[in-house]
Amino acid sequence: MITKVFASTSGSFLFCLEEIKRRLERELPQFDFLIFSIHPHFPEEDIIPLIEHVFQTENYLGFSSIASFWNNKIVEKGVVCTAVKFTRNGKVNFYVDSIDSTSKQIDQLATYLNSNKRAFHFALFNYFEEVGFLLDQLSAQITYSPIDNIIGGLCSTTNHHPTTIYAKKAIIRRGFALLSFWNCQVETGISLGFKPYGITYEVAKGEKNIIYQVDDSRPFSPLIKRFFRGIENPTVEYLWYAPIYLLDEEKDYLATLRTFKELHEDGIEFFGPVKKGDKFKLSFATPQDLLREDERIAWEVKKRIRRPEMVFNVSCIARQYVLEDRRQEEVEIYTNVFNTYLFGFFSFGEIGPDIYRRRLKLFNETSLIVAIREKDRNEGRDKD
Repeated sequence: MITKVFASTSGSFLFCLEEIKRRLERELPQFDFLIFSIHPHFPEEDIIPLIEHVFQTENYLGFSSIASFWNNKIVEKGVVCTAVKFTRNGKVNFYVDSIDSTSKQIDQLATYLNSNKRAFHFALFNYFEEVGFLLDQLSAQITYSPIDNIIGGLCSTTNHHPTTIYAKKAIIRRGFALLSFWNCQVETGISLGFKPYGITYEVAKGEKNIIYQVDDSRPFSPLIKRFFRGIENPTVEYLWYAPIYLLDEEKDYLATLRTFKELHEDGIEFFGPVKKGDKFKLSFATPQDLLREDERIAWEVKKRIRRPEMVFNVSCIARQYVLEDRRQEEVEIYTNVFNTYLFGFFSFGEIGPDIYRRRLKLFNETSLIVAIREKDRNEGRDKD
């Protein structure tokens, strides 16, 4: 596998694509597919026509992201593109669909995953209120184990605009896209870094992504708003340093963080589902805690794969906020450890397996790593 990653912040979307195309023609004129991470300030109606005009291909996937990773750099208000050419046994399939109110597409996606369990699937979903519940529904229908071949994230955007996925003349605002890799060795890791502290709360009243009451019908909103005493013009981002830490029932089970989204008068909304009976603590991490965990997880993944040829990184926008002026160190750690090309983006949530690889989960404030190497010919082919 030959991988290259390009980036441009050259004003208009057309100028960005033309700059990337010039570099692509010099460094990898023949490619199998392209992935574009696109800042949402570019006009949506221009995206598909210009990609297909400039690159003369339909083998691409595009999606919106507030910022993107270009090897060891973070690119804002621009376009980052990764180009891949398989040189041995590898290949990739695209699977893109919208989700309607019946969610029948989730049933179809589960059938696809069960039929293609030997492939690795890089999954992108739009962000919408029900997405966490639909991922739970999807997980319940996956029949194989371990579930260790699905990693991805939720697209991100600005100013309450819908997240967007672009593929083959289709604009998806409520749906998903899968890149299914065949005949590749893939190793993954999930970096957390936050530690729980304080008392344990139990959700007494919760609906979808909102907690209304905890413990013995105690209103949750006033409890959280106490953190803002003495602070002028507080914003919800201040609470990203202390996401809630959902406690799973099983001992040592990988907990799920939930990032604060909005403070309502009668409840607190999160970037992921919560439900009655969930137990949680508040948590906390410093930038050093997060970076230390990034490095530990990166080395764990590196030990399991030789000569990775491509790395995906999906990192939560709230995690990047907590990293403050050290956020670039996260991608620097990954590029230094893996010594290869890195492509990734800021997400509104991360998709991956629990620690026992038994179910698929929606995470918040994590950093997911995917290291990929195309298998050599003597390693055989996956059945597809």
